[in-house]
Amino acid sequence: MNRELRSLRRRLTAWYVIVFDVILVAFGIATYAIVSRQALIRLDTSLEDSLDLLVQAVVESGPSVGLSTIRIPNQSFFVFDSEGRPLAPPDPPGWVIAAVAASKDRSVSYLTFEVSTEGDVGASGVEDADQRVHVRAFGPGSAPLLGVAATSVTGLDDQYAGLILALSVSALAAILVAGAGGGLLAYRASMPVRNAYEQVQRFAADAAHELRTPLSTIRLRAESALAGEPDGDRQIAVLRDIADEGRRLGDTIDRLLFLARTTGEGAKIQAETVHLDDVIFDVLPAAQAMADEKGIRIRVVAVGSCSVVGDSLLLRQLLGALIENATKFSPPGSEIEVGARGSHDRVELSVRDQGPGIPAELQTHVFEPFYRADPADIGPGGVGIGLAIVRGIAEAHGARVSIRAPEGHGAVFSVSFPRVRA
Repeated sequence: MNRELRSLRRRLTAWYVIVFDVILVAFGIATYAIVSRQALIRLDTSLEDSLDLLVQAVVESGPSVGLSTIRIPNQSFFVFDSEGRPLAPPDPPGWVIAAVAASKDRSVSYLTFEVSTEGDVGASGVEDADQRVHVRAFGPGSAPLLGVAATSVTGLDDQYAGLILALSVSALAAILVAGAGGGLLAYRASMPVRNAYEQVQRFAADAAHELRTPLSTIRLRAESALAGEPDGDRQIAVLRDIADEGRRLGDTIDRLLFLARTTGEGAKIQAETVHLDDVIFDVLPAAQAMADEKGIRIRVVAVGSCSVVGDSLLLRQLLGALIENATKFSPPGSEIEVGARGSHDRVELSVRDQGPGIPAELQTHVFEPFYRADPADIGPGGVGIGLAIVRGIAEAHGARVSIRAPEGHGAVFSVSFPRVRA
């Protein structure tokens, strides 16, 4: 089982990390695309604003003088005539001339291409490996001038490289954290599986032990009878022992089946209005007969008109199991108190004994199947599932079971039901 659990945890962790990685990569790609797009938009806006200043200066002062008045960091400006000949400065770089020529060629892949309302045609956004260029036609007549604004994109490339590095480092750290967190989550997620498996193993081992004891007794008595000389009285005694062990075996099997029905998911009950005083007085005769064997008196206290919605047969089983448990652990000649009382929203059924009590650290375990702090205390015929049946029936009725059991001062088992609304 440990190997299967480890494999399950590894698979859960791997799936967690894979899903996290996919989300992280998608987030990184989206972030990079958005950031780079916004950076280019800001750059294009800056170049368009610069072209506005260039056009205004050239119109007012001419190409050379106007151009000399424009000083914007990291940007360069040029003026061409309508034929693509440089006016200012007279010797621009070759890539500027190529950009101006490309602005007249509709086959070039432009970032944008606009036609002004005045009929002026301008191309915006011719990009090479290092520069981003905007070209705009302006001026009256059939031979407008061409204004060019350009800036280096190397700074953007550096920003992108820094962004990619930051995203990569963050992603690596996030993956490491996700792996550790995924492992922890997988471990915690597998704990219920481990606990359930251990509980099933423990239940199966205890059930096998309880069933093996009467079966072994039956087999030994039968073999003993077969091995000896025929003796009527002796055979009758052996058969009586076999019958007793058979009844014990049948009782254990019945209790196991009953426990499975009451604690299984979706346990069904026959819901009806049940008066707890009727349940108490129905169970009392058989319970007192069992208690008489130890000289124990059962006293009914504080019984009022308390009603719950539930299955009367199962509720009698619940109360009978509580009284049986109290009888087993009560000293001879003591007293057991059974009562029912109600408040404005709850109804409580309780059984008090005068036994040795239950230490606080054991109170959470006594409702587990086959649990017993001291196997010698179970008593004859006990298999340690009575309180497990109590919890199963209570949960099927939406009730809560609690214990008040100071060690050495007896124990009080209480079952709290929702009150029936009139």
